[in-house]
Amino acid sequence: MASLAQPSPTEGKELGSWNVDEVVSLLKHLELDSLTGKFKENAVTGQDLEELDEDGLQSCLGLTKLQARKIRRQVEALSELIKQLQSAQVEVQLSGQEARLAGLQQTLRAYQHELSDLHQKAVEEEEKQQKIATGGWYPGKIVRGKSHHQEKEERLSKAAAEAAAAEKAAAARLSQLQAEINTQMQALNDTRAKLAELQRLRAAEAALIQRLFAGETAASDAREQEIEDRLDALTPKMQETERVLRSYLVGEEAMRAAHRQLQAAGEELQRAFGMSQVDIAGDFFRPGIGQQGFIGLAADIGKRQAMRNAQELVHASAQNIQQARTVLPSLPGIDVGKIKGLNNIWGDLVFDNIISDMRARQKIIASQASIASMAQDTHHAMRWASDWTTRIKADLGGLQSQHATLTAELHSYRIHLLEEASRQTAAPAPSSQPPVMASLI
Repeated sequence: MASLAQPSPTEGKELGSWNVDEVVSLLKHLELDSLTGKFKENAVTGQDLEELDEDGLQSCLGLTKLQARKIRRQVEALSELIKQLQSAQVEVQLSGQEARLAGLQQTLRAYQHELSDLHQKAVEEEEKQQKIATGGWYPGKIVRGKSHHQEKEERLSKAAAEAAAAEKAAAARLSQLQAEINTQMQALNDTRAKLAELQRLRAAEAALIQRLFAGETAASDAREQEIEDRLDALTPKMQETERVLRSYLVGEEAMRAAHRQLQAAGEELQRAFGMSQVDIAGDFFRPGIGQQGFIGLAADIGKRQAMRNAQELVHASAQNIQQARTVLPSLPGIDVGKIKGLNNIWGDLVFDNIISDMRARQKIIASQASIASMAQDTHHAMRWASDWTTRIKADLGGLQSQHATLTAELHSYRIHLLEEASRQTAAPAPSSQPPVMASLI
C-alpha cells in the first residue's frame, strides 16, 4: 500500500481539484484496480472523496469496509502531506539560499563576459608583440630607426604581459566564484533534503496524532476538545469565505472585461464618426446614389467596419455583464436594458446618399452616448467588486491565520498530553485518580 514516503502521482495538487482520471490513478496506486469501474461510472472526483467518509464510500459505491477504509486512509494521508508540501514556510526557508545562488550565478555570467573580453585583448596584444619580435613590417620601421623599433617592441611586450596578467587574474576570480557556487548549491541541496525529510516526519507525526485522538475512545481532555471544536467551527467559515471570494473574483474580472470592451467599442464608434464626416463631405461634392469617388468609397467601407466592430464589442460586454450579475446578484449600478436598448448602429447598407449617411451619423452619435454611459456604470461596478474583493481577502487571511494558530496550538497540546501520559505511566502517582491518557501508552 502507498505510504507517506511514496505519495501518489497526483501529489502536490489540491485533492478537491482532482478529476475522475486522477481519482482512478489513486485507486491504481492503492492496487484497487477492480474499483475503477465503479468510480468512473459514478464520476467520482476529488471533491467527492473529501466529502465522503467511510460509510459514504460503502453506501454510495458499494465498497467493502476494508476497501473504504483503505481509500479513506490514503486520502487523509495525502491531504496532510499536501498541506505540508504547500506550506509557505518551506519556500521562505529556501528563498535566502536560492537568492544568494542566483546572485552568484549572475556575477558568474558577468565574470565570464569580462574574461572573454580580456582574453580577446590578450590575444591581440600577443599578436602585436609577436609581429614586432619576428621582424614584421610596420609603418615607419625603416625611417625611424632601430631605437624606435626597440622602444616599440618593449612597449608592446609590456602591454601583452599586462593583458595576460589581467586575463589570469580574471580566470582566478572566475574559478573562485565557481567554487563558491558549487558550495552554495551543495548547501541548498542539503537544505532541500532536510526539509523534505522534515515534511515527511511532520506528516507521519500528524497522521499518528490524528489516529490517537480520533474515534470513539478519543484520547483527549476538555481543553483539547475545546480547541478541536473551535477548529471545526472555523472550517466552514473559511470554506464559505473562499466560496464568496471566488464569486467576487469572477464578477470583478467579468466587469473589468466588459469595461474594456465598452471602451474599445467607443473607440471604434469614434473612428466610424470620423469616417462618416468624410463620407458626408463626399456626398456634397458628388450628390446622388452610388456616385462617391475613391475617397468616399474608402470612408464608407471603414465606417461600416468600425460600426460592425463596435456592435460585436457591445454584444461581448453584455455577456460579461450578465455573467457578473449571475455570480453577484447584488452588483449595483448596472442596467442591462441599456445595452439591449442600444440603437441599431447599422446604417446605410443598401443606399449610399447624403440622407442615409446622415442617418448613420446620428445613430453613431446616439450609440456613443449610450456606450459612454454604460462604460461609466461598469467602471463603478468594477470598483465596487474590487473593494469587496479586497475586504473578503482580508477576512479570509484573518480566518486562515486563526486556523493556522489553532492547528499549531492543538498539535502542541496533543504532544503535551502524550508526554504527560508517558511520564505518568513510567512513574504512577499515588493517587486514586487514573493517570491522564495512560491507556494510550
